[in-house]
Amino acid sequence: MRQITYTRTDTLTVTVPDHTTGSDALFDDLAGYEDAGQATWHACVRDVISDDLVHVRVFTTAQCQACRMTKRMLDDRRIAYSEEDVTDNDEAREYVADTLGHRQLPVVVIERAGRDDDELIHWSGHRPDRIAQITR
Repeated sequence: MRQITYTRTDTLTVTVPDHTTGSDALFDDLAGYEDAGQATWHACVRDVISDDLVHVRVFTTAQCQACRMTKRMLDDRRIAYSEEDVTDNDEAREYVADTLGHRQLPVVVIERAGRDDDELIHWSGHRPDRIAQITR
């Protein structure tokens, strides 16, 4: 874990796991605002976090080889994700098929904090090229 702490009249600490996408940029951006004053720095933290931190969801089934390969690659790159098995989950299955329009698994959805649903990044199938882009 890395953290940056700002103390003037109160303390604000931001802690981000080392493998979180965008964590290097987050700390670089925050470091430049430490002396700008508390209100400015707090606003910067909110802006940077909402722009840079992501949540990765992977929709899978237990029998899916491409799903296992995708999860293994995410694990190898230390990309945190949540897994949702669509086998017995009608809501997840409808979301993947009807909302996102995918018919193949796995489906990987990248949700950026503070963004609308129409700004989701998503794809289906085992896509090493796309997974590599997450860590850039």
